Amino acid sequence: MIRIFLTVSFIVFSGWQVSFAGPNDDLTAAAAKGDLLGVKAAISKGASVNAKDSKGGTALASAAFYNHLDLVKELLKMGAEVDGRIIVGSATPLVQATQRNHIEVVKLLLANGADVNAARGDGATALFMAAQNGHITLVKLLIEHKADVNSKSFYNATPILVAALEGRIEIVKILIKEKADLNVEHDTGATALSIAKDQGHINIYTLLKKAGAK
Repeated sequence: MIRIFLTVSFIVFSGWQVSFAGPNDDLTAAAAKGDLLGVKAAISKGASVNAKDSKGGTALASAAFYNHLDLVKELLKMGAEVDGRIIVGSATPLVQATQRNHIEVVKLLLANGADVNAARGDGATALFMAAQNGHITLVKLLIEHKADVNSKSFYNATPILVAALEGRIEIVKILIKEKADLNVEHDTGATALSIAKDQGHINIYTLLKKAGAK
């Protein structure tokens, strides 16, 4: 039951596998392929760099999701909104790139002022996604950029809760060092300590216990 509540519920991506019609759809399709010429062609036909396509995706989010670093750079130069959200899941490009562990894209977005604590519609931030998926380098990078280690998604799930659930011991160590709330309760009443115990993550349970978790 805990896994159901803690696992992120939205399917979030912006590279749509559909038949495209119209310049905005052409723009997103080209961005998903990393096709700069296609992006410029769509814009010349009337697409706005920040337009949403017929499925709610944006060019920047799509390029970030598919790790097209050079295209992300070009889109930002063209005026793409660094925190422009897609409709499905309401994710920002930073969350998209973090979910897929695209480190250089994440660095670029942060350097261009991306909101490190911007949350999806379900409350999941980039740090939550990095903790859930075991992306250690990104966890460190996001925290260096002042990510909130106690940010809460739906059901009051925090990065330390999901890290304990998924057995991400190195991330748990980082979050302990960064003074994350070890005793925060999920809406079910579960804590990081109880989750680690229930999931059989004995090393994490021991680590949390030594750190003062209850």
